[in-house]
Parts: sequence; C-alpha cells; structure tokens
Amino acid sequence: MFLMSVNQTLNNDELIKEMQDKVVALQDHEISFLNDTIANIWATVGIGAGIIVGIAGFVGWLINRSNQKAQQKMQLAEQILGDAQVAKEELLQYKADLEVYREETRKEFSELISLVNSERIANLKNDIVILSITSQIRGNLEECQRMIDNGWQDYKYLLDQTVKYNVVKEYRDCQISIRTIRDKVKEPLLELTRGKELLDDSMILKEEVLNIVTELQLQVEALFFEECIKDQMAT
Repeated sequence: MFLMSVNQTLNNDELIKEMQDKVVALQDHEISFLNDTIANIWATVGIGAGIIVGIAGFVGWLINRSNQKAQQKMQLAEQILGDAQVAKEELLQYKADLEVYREETRKEFSELISLVNSERIANLKNDIVILSITSQIRGNLEECQRMIDNGWQDYKYLLDQTVKYNVVKEYRDCQISIRTIRDKVKEPLLELTRGKELLDDSMILKEEVLNIVTELQLQVEALFFEECIKDQMAT
C-alpha cells in the first residue's frame, strides 16, 4: 500500500510537473503571440504614423503653396491697386490741365475774335489788298516793258521810213503810259479804289502794248515783202 501510495505520489508529482510545463509552455506561447501582436501593432502604428506624417507634410506643402500663391495674388492686387491709384491721379491731373487749356483756349479765341473784328485788322486787310493790287500793277508794267523792248527794232525801222505810221506814235504813247503808271505806284497806295483803277489801267495798257507791238511787226514784215517784190521786178 505504501509503495502504491509512493507511486501514486510520484505519478501526481509528474502530472503536476507536466501540467506546470504545459502551463509554462502555454504562457510562453501566449507571451510570444502577445509580443508578435504588439510588434505587428507597432509596425501598423508606424506605417499609419508614416502615412499620417506624409499626409501632414503634403497638407503642409499645399498650405505653404497656397500661402505663396495668396501672397503673390495679394502683391499683384496691391500693385494693380497702386497702378489704378496712379492712373486715377494722372487722370485727375489731365482733367485739370484740360480744363485749364480749355479756359486758355476760350480766352485766346475771344481775344482773336475781338482782334479780327477790330479796326486794326480791318486796316490791315485793306493794306494787304492794296499791296496785292500794287504787285499786280507792277507785274503788268514789267510785261508791258518787256514787249516794248522786244518791239524796239521794229519801231526804229518804221521810224526811219519816209512814210509816217500811226503805230509809231502809238508805240511812243505806250512808253509814256508805262512811265506814268509806274510813277503812280512808286509810293504805297492809300486808297483801295484808286488802286483798283490803276490795276484796270495797267491791264488795258498791257493789251494795247501787245496790239501795237504786233502791228509794228506786221508793218515791218509788209515792208520787207514789198521790197522783195520790187527787187524781183527789178531783176
């Protein structure tokens, strides 16, 4: 019985030890599983944290970029506002200058109207017309003198003839008329009416001189023709 009790005790001890070993093994397994789980959790947490950090960094980059763009837009807006302010000031200054210019122009125009309507301008206009008429008269006289000079040889030829030609006297009369009108316009004309009369006289004289010089030439040619006929008849 004692041996059986001893054997039973030994069996119980072995059973307890085996149970203890199994418990220890189970605990080791659980601890290992727990450690692996914790490690996996930390790895997952690390990945999540990395993702979160990455997202946070991306978000921070976006925010920084947005801030930079916002600052650029703000600077551009400030520049535009500044340019607009400058343009507004320039426009106001331009309007002020334009108003001053308009006022000065109105004043000058009024003064010009007053001057145009003044007696001084009326006298000036009259003087200009008189000067123009005087210039036309002198131009007509110069043309008359040129034609007289061109007919001089014909005049001398007819003057030496025994026959008296009326055109010779008319030629001399034209010379006298030219000198007379020239003497009248040596000094500035004072009256417009008198100036117009002298202009008419100079135009009439120019036509007369042209006719007389032409007649002189025709008379000379007629004499040459008669002489040629006489020479032919004589031969």
